[in-house]
Amino acid sequence: MRFYKTKVDMKGRVSLPMEIRNIVDMRYGDELVLETAGNRELVISPVAMRKANTSVKIVFTDFSSGFRKAMKTLVAHKADILRSESKSDDGSVHWNALVRMNHSQIQKLTKRLEKIEGIAGLKITKEE
Repeated sequence: MRFYKTKVDMKGRVSLPMEIRNIVDMRYGDELVLETAGNRELVISPVAMRKANTSVKIVFTDFSSGFRKAMKTLVAHKADILRSESKSDDGSVHWNALVRMNHSQIQKLTKRLEKIEGIAGLKITKEE
């Protein structure tokens, strides 16, 4: 792992050194995903995120069986998971994912996921 130093300009822009852009195959016009990863920490994720067109958020009350069934359902609807994270909170698990899928499948996918025991909340959103 290497560390690079850069500055934020008066308009809030950050310049990324060319070496970093080359390492991660970042090109002009690429969109970036910015996520906070704790106190005063920022993660910038390029490249794969440009293919994501759907956001999936699920709250599991029974993560072990609910997650397995949800993954089978996502696979059955040809949803490619590009990035995901999960966090535990008061006995439930919150799972968020950026997904590439055919938007014509969202309604069917939503109905199938809502039937899974162990899922307490669900939100599927088209990304633009």
